[in-house]
Amino acid sequence: MNDPAGPGRAPAGDSRGYYRRMQSAIEELLILKGVVTADEVAREVAAMARRGPERGARFVARCWVDPAFKAQALADGAAAAEALGLEVGPLRLVVVENTPDTHNVVVCTLCSCYPRMLLGIPPEWYKARAYRSRVVREPRAVLAEFGTAIPDGVRIRVHDSTADMRYLVLPMRPAGTEGWDEARLAALVTRDSLIGVGLPGAGPQRDQPRRNQMADTIRKLAYFALQAPDKPGEGARILEALRGAGVNLVAFSGFPSGRKAQIDLVPEDAAALKAAAKHLKLKLGAAKTCFVIHGDDRVGALTDTFARLAEAKIGIVASQAVTAGMGRYGAIFWVKPRDANKTAKLLSAT
Repeated sequence: MNDPAGPGRAPAGDSRGYYRRMQSAIEELLILKGVVTADEVAREVAAMARRGPERGARFVARCWVDPAFKAQALADGAAAAEALGLEVGPLRLVVVENTPDTHNVVVCTLCSCYPRMLLGIPPEWYKARAYRSRVVREPRAVLAEFGTAIPDGVRIRVHDSTADMRYLVLPMRPAGTEGWDEARLAALVTRDSLIGVGLPGAGPQRDQPRRNQMADTIRKLAYFALQAPDKPGEGARILEALRGAGVNLVAFSGFPSGRKAQIDLVPEDAAALKAAAKHLKLKLGAAKTCFVIHGDDRVGALTDTFARLAEAKIGIVASQAVTAGMGRYGAIFWVKPRDANKTAKLLSAT
């Protein structure tokens, strides 16, 4: 395909991201080749948007009441689903069973592979980098942030979905539900319990808002101030030089300072930034402390954090925040140097 804007570059006036443009291009090609029609695409998108975890809940309820069906589900999840009238397509569906000594949780570390045919659209946190990276390293801590406490004696197994294989957790049937019919049992099965970050609960199928969010990640980081001429292109020049040196920035901020501009650089690796700055002849100020927050975007996302600082009599010198898309937000704030360690301890900053 000829891309006049160049590989990876958006045409003038096109504000869509790279992957959204690729999706549109593939969709247009499939329609032009007659593989699908525009109406078929629209109908499937609408159907997927309406789909929720009810199908997965029905699948689990049948497993709870029918031992033969459960055995089939554990042996071949796709065949069991189709026997129940639930089409899963060409994908392999692997059902993993929770037991008194093993708890299962599902992730897609690469992107957002998810059993949409049974659960619908994945929640934003499932697609977020924080969940995808942390649940494989510290699953017990991540589950605790969802309000799911797994005893130390219970093993946690993390299953990584792929492009052609999906996982579905089969939760343990809650005690006291003997004699319940499938419809009543299905009402206990939440989306979170099918992913493994939650457990089945009494009442209608729902997931409490706070349990759908991971706790914010707060990091105490070093930043370095840099004075530069206050003229167009200086920021681009500095960022281009740092990119060429392989320096990854967690955050970047710039503002006028007298007749010059001050640029604050928050590197992932302070040593790498200092080495690059020396080579590039960039004069960095002494390392100072800032705090960077990543979390699920929501109304009042920073309110609780700032309220805790206020209660501790810690003043905020400055702060900036922005939504990052895909249900995520980021923020940076500064406190007085004497309050840095106190702030880190109060907020459990890493």
